[in-house]
Amino acid sequence: MNRVSSFPSVSVILSVATVTTGLLTVAAMASRPVVPAEATVPVLAVGLSFAAIGLICRIQLGVGGASLLIGVLGVGWLVLLASASAAGSPAFGGAVVTNVVVAALGHLLLGQVPSRLSGAAGRKVATAGYATAVAAGLLTGPPAARPVGAALVALAVAGVFAVVVLRIRESERATARTALPVLLPAGVALVACLSATLAGLDGDPPTWLMHSLFWFLAVTPVGFLIVVARRALAQTRASRARVLHAADAERRRIERDLHDGVQQHLVSAAVLLDLLARRLDGTEASGTLQKVAATLTGARDELRHICRRINPNALADDGLDAALAELVWHIPLRVTVSGRAGPLPSEAASAAYYVTAEALTNTVKHAGATAAHVELARDATGLRIVITDDGRGGADPARGTGLRGLTDRVEAAGGRLDVRDRRPGGTVVAARIPCTS
Repeated sequence: MNRVSSFPSVSVILSVATVTTGLLTVAAMASRPVVPAEATVPVLAVGLSFAAIGLICRIQLGVGGASLLIGVLGVGWLVLLASASAAGSPAFGGAVVTNVVVAALGHLLLGQVPSRLSGAAGRKVATAGYATAVAAGLLTGPPAARPVGAALVALAVAGVFAVVVLRIRESERATARTALPVLLPAGVALVACLSATLAGLDGDPPTWLMHSLFWFLAVTPVGFLIVVARRALAQTRASRARVLHAADAERRRIERDLHDGVQQHLVSAAVLLDLLARRLDGTEASGTLQKVAATLTGARDELRHICRRINPNALADDGLDAALAELVWHIPLRVTVSGRAGPLPSEAASAAYYVTAEALTNTVKHAGATAAHVELARDATGLRIVITDDGRGGADPARGTGLRGLTDRVEAAGGRLDVRDRRPGGTVVAARIPCTS
């Protein structure tokens, strides 16, 4: 028997802590601020941004450790502000918490580029980084120890930048572009932290420098959210593409089994019946056998048509243009085709073919049309295919599984499908499918 734990989940705890500390901190700082008025907003923004983004990433996007780290840091920052406001003085350990938050940015930054630091080695490096941040924060108090703290911060920042630069040079440019929303603000925040630490050797850092640090601290979790959302979208598209590839492979297998198995048996049975009918020529049984043979021949032709719809051989052998020409020839409707697609990647050609086939099938079954037109337009970025008819219109992807399936297929190929009515009558099905070859 499975036991269900009554203990609240981490997400629930983080949600309650975020809302509670956020409200308490805002109320406390409104009644007794511990920072200059112009710094209130950026200081609050850091905690609220970390806590909220950590919560969103964990609940909505399913991100594990990184989201928990961001959320806990945000709640800790808010607790620090609330306690400082309650005491009426700057919080003890504020430099430590700030350095830990900056260390977390370095941690996130390192996580955006491919690295060999994983498992136990990665955990040791992360632990050393946070320990350095805590030590540097503690050393900012005594004036005599500030140079040591500044040296630790400089060493940590230099190490992070060195690893990131080396890993970006060894990885693909697309990796760096994808991580740019995190790399830029986190990198600037690290530089601002180092600059503030060095400026604090002779006194308090400039106000504008501290404000810049706080704002970039607040922006970095937003960049992390963007990166995570992009990666989740890319994973979803890749998953849909894998499903479509598997479905296409199964489609080809079914077509092959029907062609090599059932269809051949039907052909053999029709031939045998025809021979038997000839031997019994002139008898009543001969006429019956001929009718049965004709029925089997019709079933064979229908099966060939089904096989052609399941997996058109012309698409793989001769390309999209030939496959569409064969398709419209079998459509019981006057269909014209203009333009040429030329050579296409298999995924793009398959998507374009099935869009056309489904659109024309719907036209025959539901539109009451007398004619249809297929227009192909190819440019350097992709293929645009538009299917129009003169029927009654009213096609809605939300009400039919066929058009919804086509939408999924086109979007899995990175394209877009649009279905709309045409004036004075008819339907327009337009698909834009990107392709590079």
